[in-house]
Amino acid sequence: MLHYDIETNEIFSLVAKVCAQLILLPVRDQKQDKAEPEFAQIIANFCKCPWDQITAVNAEKDLRPGETVEEYTAVFRQLIADVTNLFHQVIEQQLEDTSISIRPDWKEVITPDVFSNIVGMFELNNISLDIPTLATMERLSQQEPAERPLDGQYSDLVFLEGTGLYSIICTMNHSCDPNCVVSFEHGNSRATVRATREIAAGEELCITYIDVGQSREARQEDLSEYQFVCQCRRCLANDSEDEEPEEEEEKEKSMEEKQ
Repeated sequence: MLHYDIETNEIFSLVAKVCAQLILLPVRDQKQDKAEPEFAQIIANFCKCPWDQITAVNAEKDLRPGETVEEYTAVFRQLIADVTNLFHQVIEQQLEDTSISIRPDWKEVITPDVFSNIVGMFELNNISLDIPTLATMERLSQQEPAERPLDGQYSDLVFLEGTGLYSIICTMNHSCDPNCVVSFEHGNSRATVRATREIAAGEELCITYIDVGQSREARQEDLSEYQFVCQCRRCLANDSEDEEPEEEEEKEKSMEEKQ
């Protein structure tokens, strides 16, 4: 489990920041004499699911010999309990050293169940950040659009990788035939959504959560951790319309042999 803990450290850090925001008392706007919108209202728009339920999806391929799914997910529940306890210790230390104002019932607010749901919220909604460094941006700006490398062909360019939760972008739905793409064009974490084709009036703006250059079966498997079955145009099309080129060649070769 050590490798999984390392990979999720950055999400735990973000979840801790969310939890801290949830227990801070609202700051009042002196000019308008009203409190700022509660942070809980902002994150209420996101899909949430306990982290152990998310890890249970497709868990069979990660099970050790003789291990059950229940035993597998129990490890994640224990990890959440330990991290929540650590969060409580840090907050208690901060209360001794600083004069921050937090809710008196903060321990009842941040429970293992709440922490688990917020981790699940990040797993279901966050997006990956691939931010070009200033040197990379300058190099790309000197090239004509047609000469710029395609996604995945930036081997000699430097990008900063991370994860983020955006209040609007991360509420956009998925499509295997997306009409929008998220890009980072400013050398920082500012995200931009751009249309990839003409969009009809009333058409939903969609991005993709996965690599859509796969077969329908592979896409559905990757999307299973998001707790939904995609029913976009591509996924509802006939099998023959979405077959891999290799599969089509094999079928054509088979038909020729029969003839």
